[in-house]
Amino acid sequence: MVPTEDELKNPLINASYVNKVNKPVLL
Repeated sequence: MVPTEDELKNPLINASYVNKVNKPVLL
């Protein structure tokens, strides 16, 4: 999953993406 430019500009989506990358098993 690669975030789009719009997703990177959205702090909530960006935080969610980072969490999924850092904790793929928990989420």
